[in-house]
Amino acid sequence: GSGSTFAYSSTANQTLSGVISGAGTLTKDTGSSSSLTLTNTNTYTGGTNANAGTLILDQSLSTTGTVLADSGAVTVNGGTLQLNDTSETVGAVTLTSGSITVGTSGNTLTGTSYTLNPSSGTTHSIAAVLAGSGVTLTSSSSGTATVTLSGANTYTGATTIGSGTTIKLGAAGVISDSSAVTANGTLDLNSYSETIASLSGSGTVTSSAAGTPTLTLSDNTSTTFSGAIQNGSGTVSIYKSGTGVFTLSGSNSYTGATTVPYGQIKLGAAQTNLTAYNISSGAFLDLGGYSATVGSLAGAGSVTSTASGSITLTAGGDNSSTTFSGIIQDGSGTVAFTKAGTGTLILSTISYCC
Repeated sequence: GSGSTFAYSSTANQTLSGVISGAGTLTKDTGSSSSLTLTNTNTYTGGTNANAGTLILDQSLSTTGTVLADSGAVTVNGGTLQLNDTSETVGAVTLTSGSITVGTSGNTLTGTSYTLNPSSGTTHSIAAVLAGSGVTLTSSSSGTATVTLSGANTYTGATTIGSGTTIKLGAAGVISDSSAVTANGTLDLNSYSETIASLSGSGTVTSSAAGTPTLTLSDNTSTTFSGAIQNGSGTVSIYKSGTGVFTLSGSNSYTGATTVPYGQIKLGAAQTNLTAYNISSGAFLDLGGYSATVGSLAGAGSVTSTASGSITLTAGGDNSSTTFSGIIQDGSGTVAFTKAGTGTLILSTISYCC
């Protein structure tokens, strides 16, 4: 009925094949090991709460689900929402505690927004593919909480990782390539490579598992990341694609490669991490008025400084041998160059510096 709540409080596993209608709310609220399966085309619009046990969406006559009203909000607050249908469209999706699972890998949940606000010290997971054109995913936490994403998500809006929250990758390619990521908390690559549109924020990018993951920045926007990119238990690399400027103004310690085929990486602070820079023709490393110590230098691009001041680029600390056929030039500052390490650096073009 209008404004009412249908609370399923049984501890038994049951299937409801009838139609729930009206403006009320459905809540699965007891029985941590019990399940309620919905199989019909329900039309109630007051929203759905999975507070305990498992709420299963399983359209018995079709793999494309219409179990829940397209406009109804879904809140997972201690229970599990299990998507057995190939796809299900709902309203706003909120995960406070619990998980969103699938009967089959690739099953898709399309919401109008995704909000993750788990409690401090808790861990949660989302295995469904989260979809939606222009739909955003926002996470926040009152302390430290981790949400693992393992579906090949296709939502195209921004991904915001709030301070205190960790978004952990459970597979490669779980954040849409067109999603701009603001990481004020932690983006944990967890050994998996990932392509995103851009990176900004003041948090941390790392890998809690061994491996050599690469974070690729693919669009043409210009952003600043003032946080820390670090190896963790792996070795993290950055691949800067797109024509925009990516500014690093935090204290970074990652030692994987930094590859710049297009656009520009600009320093917003001094850098001492021994990353191997490879700058392609037409691309730039802009020291931005700050000295830097890098692992090595290769490619055919340009190294310069668009800010005034006398600075030094030191390369070779990883002891590798490389060739740089690009140009090292002063720009608005005065750039000095120091070769470190035991490897050989071949400069095959006349540079205007030093």
